[in-house]
Amino acid sequence: MENGQVHSNQDSGELEMVNGTSKTDVVMSSAGEFGRWQALVAFLVSLIKIPVAWFQLGIVFLAPPLTSPPICSRPDGVNLTLEQWKNISQPPIVKWDLICDRTQLTNIVQMTFMFGILIGNILFGIWADRIGRKRPLFFAIIFQSIAAIAAAVVPWYEGFVILRFLLAICTGGTMITSFVICMEIVGGWWRTAIPILYQVPFGLGQIIMSVLAFYIREWRHLQITLALASSLLVGCWWVVPESPRWLLAVGRRKKAYEILKKAAKRNGRSTKALNDLIREDDLQNREQVTM
Repeated sequence: MENGQVHSNQDSGELEMVNGTSKTDVVMSSAGEFGRWQALVAFLVSLIKIPVAWFQLGIVFLAPPLTSPPICSRPDGVNLTLEQWKNISQPPIVKWDLICDRTQLTNIVQMTFMFGILIGNILFGIWADRIGRKRPLFFAIIFQSIAAIAAAVVPWYEGFVILRFLLAICTGGTMITSFVICMEIVGGWWRTAIPILYQVPFGLGQIIMSVLAFYIREWRHLQITLALASSLLVGCWWVVPESPRWLLAVGRRKKAYEILKKAAKRNGRSTKALNDLIREDDLQNREQVTM
């Protein structure tokens, strides 16, 4: 901090103010800790947890656990006729002969999927730090739907496993980037509450999938339905902004100020402090140009 200039803290999105006596969190001072803007963004982003539940837990309906081959009998306690049970359990267990001594192949599908989520968290976490939170998030949403549809139509077990793995990478990407966006737009007590509320749609997703699975008995049709439904989240692109903290951290202050001004207006807060920072930032840029 020299000559009264404003400097950015690369890790926190804070700006060190004039004379070096204090630090102001630009995001919180502009938009506040929580308001209508944060509520809308956090709500839309948390909806991404619904398809996460669909794809992470969908194996229960794609390959239901059996105590005996489905072509022979139905499990105890299932209130369905044998023919109804066969219609539910047939794909992909019978289609790819995942019964008897091959039942562990079903477990490999889910094990591979969970490993893909881990890889997706790592890869998309790195990517989100480099190019921002928003673009990786919506890239993951789009290719999550594509991979899910492809997994539904592939005729080979090996292809199904590979596509489920790619689906899991994208699902992991949606999980990590959406969570970071929620955390970076709120402050104070809300940084404890939002991560909890963010998980609520996951349970809602389980309920929705159970209802759909009851009426859509063909597993391929169920998988495609869930994939198409998840693709609707792409519409959030025009509402969910880039993280202003990330923009400040990488020096894209003009874009960050634009987002924060909209947030401040939506939350009914004054933009005077933010306007002062913009003027100081412009003054700093002019001084650097004349040097």
